[in-house]
Amino acid sequence: MSAVRKPKSLRGAGAGEGSVSAAPDSAPGGDPVVARMAAFALDGEIRGQSAAIEALTTALTSGRAHHAWIIHGPAGVGKCSTALRCAALLVDPQTTADDRAAFSPPRVTRSAELLRGGTHPDIHLIRRDLAAASADRELRERKQLSIPIGLLRERMLGGSSGDGKSFESVVGRTPFMGMGKCFVIDGADEMEVEGQNALLKTLEEPPAGTFIFLITPHEDRLLPTIRSRCRRLRFNTLSEDDMALALGESLGALSATEQAWVRRFSAGSPGRAHLAASRGLSKWAVEIEGAMDQCHSGQFPVAFAERLAELAGEYADAAVKENERLSKESANRDGTSLVLAIAGESVRRRLSESIAEARDEDAQRMAQWTDALVDCERHLRANVNMRFAFAELAILMHSGAE
Repeated sequence: MSAVRKPKSLRGAGAGEGSVSAAPDSAPGGDPVVARMAAFALDGEIRGQSAAIEALTTALTSGRAHHAWIIHGPAGVGKCSTALRCAALLVDPQTTADDRAAFSPPRVTRSAELLRGGTHPDIHLIRRDLAAASADRELRERKQLSIPIGLLRERMLGGSSGDGKSFESVVGRTPFMGMGKCFVIDGADEMEVEGQNALLKTLEEPPAGTFIFLITPHEDRLLPTIRSRCRRLRFNTLSEDDMALALGESLGALSATEQAWVRRFSAGSPGRAHLAASRGLSKWAVEIEGAMDQCHSGQFPVAFAERLAELAGEYADAAVKENERLSKESANRDGTSLVLAIAGESVRRRLSESIAEARDEDAQRMAQWTDALVDCERHLRANVNMRFAFAELAILMHSGAE
């Protein structure tokens, strides 16, 4: 990445700078998620993704940047931050050729100020929790387990909503700052099929100066017709050296044992490491692995399933407290994903050890446990009751030990 530059002077996007409409002021009422992510996108260092960033830099400096991108790869490795950084370069009237070549947006401009405040009128971050603030009652009452077509209509495409409201096409508006508009859809694989199909026309014939970034850890869940209309960029997990630089002293409050577990669990994802450290997930791991040890020895941990559900619920309660837009159902899904990820890390470690020590019976058992975890995740995605899914997981793990 580029060297740190001296900030440019603060200037508004006034007449003569391409502005065609007055942009709103930044305010405490801005989107806090955008504000938090913008701080890193503008000021942080995105590590370990040189090939992807080089591709974006080449596109920007060529003056012929493609209008639609799929940025895919593991969670927590900088996909959304990179998209927001690219968006900042595309929409800021004060962006220079040197800025584009360095893939480093201006940091002290009116555009940067609006982005930091979560109120930029030309950069739109779309994600499922925005349904909670919808003008559409039907969307507000949904469980936020996907990105519905109604949310895309309200925040981007325009059209009629489920309860009869009509929304203006945001994608069709003239840019407030005169340079362009960017739409970042985080968790794009969560778009329902109807919504993906509705997005196709915009991908085929976008308004001038419109750029779309689809962020996903599961590119295969996007329709082939979507994938064929986008440039695709793969983001990878970080090397040990890059992880050490990315994490810095952020794990300093943890014990050596906890730090070792967090590094192993993160599997090259700084975002996952920070989440594990901040949520105390290493303590979850002690409980979960203890129950799995019981299963391995032929005992049935009676409270295993209930405790997994409690841990997921604890995560959900904390997440909803931090983000009032997040529904409890959506947060529960995130919590169950973390529980399964912790169990999965343990199974992978046990499987690796079994293979290295030629313990074929244990290796076969770990393979069965892997299948059980995959089945549990599939059931949860199909909205099977969380406690039922965890109870079946516990039974399958215990039966695999017999």
